[in-house]
Amino acid sequence: MTNPSGPINEPGADPTPFGARGTYTQMLTTLFEYSIWARDRHLPLLQGLEGAKLKEVPPELQTGVYGSIHDTLAHMAQSQWLWIQRCLGESPLRLPKGEDFADLAAIINWWNGVHADSLQYLSVITDGELERVLTYTAPDGKRHTRKIWHMLLQVPNHQTEHRSQIATMLGSMGVQVPPTDMVVYFNQLK
Repeated sequence: MTNPSGPINEPGADPTPFGARGTYTQMLTTLFEYSIWARDRHLPLLQGLEGAKLKEVPPELQTGVYGSIHDTLAHMAQSQWLWIQRCLGESPLRLPKGEDFADLAAIINWWNGVHADSLQYLSVITDGELERVLTYTAPDGKRHTRKIWHMLLQVPNHQTEHRSQIATMLGSMGVQVPPTDMVVYFNQLK
């Protein structure tokens, strides 16, 4: 993405290089778009695995947090949904789990809807609203208070953590994983 007005420090340059929405909301939108792009780089590999392989828990992850690729993907999708719900003032206590999705297609279809809702939310929130503080109740009953931008930034950060776990699991199966660095994403936007 380039600034049509030129470099930021150039006299007469557009002081909001990302457009009228504001720099911070545009950066968050870019992070959300990057995150789903990186997820989609893994999809052909995941679709090539047998359903049983997706739900298999590798021995080294028997005591892991989410275990299988299927359950990790479901967790990533529900986490994005959960944080957006919290930004909207909701406190869902029942969270979807891997067992709620029959297969990879079911997870991805639901997640695509969650992602569309996330982008819709990001398209209307302003930089000023990102500073708003909200209190929510977590599924364990504890109450937490966060700024909206903290909750939104958690989504792509969290996705990166679990995407790397999935890449490691794929690698242990002998699957060659494509690069998902943000710079690769930016290079593909050109």
